[in-house]
Amino acid sequence: MGVSAGSRFFRMAFILCQLFVLERTFAGKGNPAESPEHILKRLYQISANGGISRPDIVRVPGRAIGAMYHPGRNEIRIEESLIDVCTRFGPDAGHALAFILAHEWSHALYRRNDLTPVYSFLESRLSMAEREHAADVQGALLAYLAGYRPERVLPRLIDTLYAIYDLPEAGSGEYPSPALRKESAKRAMDLISWLVHLFDAANLLALEGEYTLAEKAYRHLAGRYATPELFNNLGVLYAARAMEFPVPQTDVYAYPFELDMNSPFRKVFRTRGDLPPEEAFQRQEWLEMAKAEFTEAARHSPDYAPARANLVCVLTLMSRPLQALEYVRDSLPDHCRSSAQVRLAEGIAHALTGNRSASDIFRRLERTEGLAGFARHNRRVLQGQPVTRNSDADCPVSEPAAPPAREPIELHSLGDDLDYRFGIGVSGDQQVYWFYLKDAPLFALIREPATQSKRPFPKTGKEGFSYPNVKWMPGPHGSVLSCSGAFYLVQPDGTLAERIRFHCFE
Repeated sequence: MGVSAGSRFFRMAFILCQLFVLERTFAGKGNPAESPEHILKRLYQISANGGISRPDIVRVPGRAIGAMYHPGRNEIRIEESLIDVCTRFGPDAGHALAFILAHEWSHALYRRNDLTPVYSFLESRLSMAEREHAADVQGALLAYLAGYRPERVLPRLIDTLYAIYDLPEAGSGEYPSPALRKESAKRAMDLISWLVHLFDAANLLALEGEYTLAEKAYRHLAGRYATPELFNNLGVLYAARAMEFPVPQTDVYAYPFELDMNSPFRKVFRTRGDLPPEEAFQRQEWLEMAKAEFTEAARHSPDYAPARANLVCVLTLMSRPLQALEYVRDSLPDHCRSSAQVRLAEGIAHALTGNRSASDIFRRLERTEGLAGFARHNRRVLQGQPVTRNSDADCPVSEPAAPPAREPIELHSLGDDLDYRFGIGVSGDQQVYWFYLKDAPLFALIREPATQSKRPFPKTGKEGFSYPNVKWMPGPHGSVLSCSGAFYLVQPDGTLAERIRFHCFE
C-alpha cells in the first residue's frame, strides 16, 4: 500500500510531557518475567475511572478454574499451572498472561456496571457464553491499550487452553466455541486499528491548529477508554488554545508541554499591554479547562509525572507561581518532583517570584537532553539577554497535488455529535483520513510516500532545530513536521518517509 504498518502506528507511543502525545508503547511489552500483579496494574491504569478499586491477585493450586474474578472479595484468582502455561510462550508470555488477566478484569468491570472502557455492548441480561465472548473482545482491546500484543498469542493461546481444560470445541452454555473466541480477538484488533488511525488524524489536526475537530476526536477516544494520557492530551490542547491569548510576563518563557509544537524562539506577542477583557476571560477559561484535565489525569494515575508537570505549568500561566511552587512542594511524589519537566516548570515559577534559584535550575537543565534549548532560552530571558532567532528552514519541495477523489467509505460518528464523522480510505499508495460534517467532506488528510529531497531534512529537536516556520511532534518511528504548512513524517536519520497533505474543502 506504500504506507508502512509501523508508520501508521507512529502516533500511539509517546510520553505526554509533550503536546498531543499518548504514552502507550504499542510495540508490545510481553516481558516473560512480568508478574501478574504488574500486568494488572497496567490494565487498571488504562481502564479504571475511580469507581472500582484494583482487584488483588490470588494464586491458587490445581487445574480446575484457570482464572476467575471473585466479586465478593474483589480478587482475581489464577492457578499457578495457568501461569506456567503462559510461560511456555517464551518471549510472548507477558502477552498471553495480559490477555487472561484483561479478560477477568473485563468481568470485574461488567459486574460493577462500569461500562466506560471501550465497549458499550457489555449489557445486562447476557448469557454466560455471551459474557465470555464480550469479555474476550474487551479484554483483547484492554491488553493492547496497556501496551501488550494479544494478537501475537491468539489463537494459539485459545487452542492451548481449550485442550488443557478439556473444553468442548463446539462451545457450551458457559463457554463460546474456540472459533467464536478467535473472531472476538479479530474484532478487537480491527477496532484498535480504527482508534489508532483516529488518533493519528486528531494529532495532525491539532498540529494544524484545527483544535475544535481535534478535541471532538480526543473526546470520542476518551469515551471509548479512559486513560490519564488522553486527559493530559486534552489539557495540553486547552493550554495551547489559552496561549493564543498571550500574557508576556508568563508566556515569554518556554514551557515543557510546548516541546513538540512551539520552539522557544517562536514567541510572538501582539501587544505588550494587558489583554482586552474578553480575551483575558477566554484565556482563563481555557486554562481552567486544562487544569481540570490535568487534575483528572493525575487522579486516574497519581504517579503519572507528565500531568503533574503540566499542572505546574498551567498554574504558572494563570499567574499563580506561588501556588505552583506549593503544589510541587506538598503534592508531588518524589519521582515526579525530580523529573526534568517538573524542574523546568518549577524554575519558571521561581523566576516569576524573583527567586534567584531559577537561574541555577535553568543552568543545570541545559545539560538535559531534550530540554536544554528550553532551559537555555529561559535563562537568557531571566537575565534579560537577547534571544537568538533562526531564519526560516528550507522546506522540502513538494509537487502540487490535486485533492483526493471522494470514495465510498464507512463513516463513523464522533461520539454523541452525529454531525461529525470520520472514515479511512485507501487508494493505491495513498491513505486518506476523511472528516465529514453531515454529508459533506470537511477535511481530508492524505498520507503518501514522500519524494526525497536533495538532502536529508534537518534533524528535529530543540538542540539543532528551532525555526519559525516549523512545528513538529516527535515519535519512535520518526517525527511529524509541518514546514511552511506541509506535513512530513521524518525518519530519525532525517530522511523523509511520508508526505501528509491537509486538504480543506470549501
